[in-house]
Amino acid sequence: MWNGEAVHLPGAVYGNSLEESMRHLSDALLTHLEAEQQVGTRDATIQYLKTCAREKCLTIEEMVPNRLLSRFNAAVQNQKVMALV
Repeated sequence: MWNGEAVHLPGAVYGNSLEESMRHLSDALLTHLEAEQQVGTRDATIQYLKTCAREKCLTIEEMVPNRLLSRFNAAVQNQKVMALV
């Protein structure tokens, strides 16, 4: 069992494999951002996420051995949220 969590957004998922958990988290984040786009709060959330990203820079000492570090990138194109995992 693998768990995935979006630290700065509401969202936590699980999967039977790492790949399944990552797919579920990607789907959950896209759904969340699409919902925010519909209610008009997406731009504020994106700004918040950018601020969080600027504030957190990992050093070698902070990286835990054998722990996955992953970056999730999302962009808006033609009124749709596009994601790269």
